Amino acid sequence: LVGLLGWPTLLGAALATEASIVSNFLLNNWLTFRQAQGQRPFVLRLLRYNGFALGGMLISLLTLALLTYGLHIHYLLANLVATGAAMAWNYIASSRWVWASPSAAQEVV
Repeated sequence: LVGLLGWPTLLGAALATEASIVSNFLLNNWLTFRQAQGQRPFVLRLLRYNGFALGGMLISLLTLALLTYGLHIHYLLANLVATGAAMAWNYIASSRWVWASPSAAQEVV
């Protein structure tokens, strides 16, 4: 988007991130949590996942900044750790609050 279409960097990054979040939701919905699809309406699951995934992105960015700027760890290693932290958050949030039955999700909160 940035290189081919000349879009501003932040706009291109934001759209790419959102496209990734939606594609990950669809894969999780159809594969990982297929048995829990009937618990909540599709749109509600999508909106919840999007919110939690944006939280995962924040966790990733904060972890990356802490490791690279604070602890001076090489950015590739720091990014690997940051990605792992965000993946853990996204899985936990997804299993507990996106695809869990409404009664089970209330018990956790």
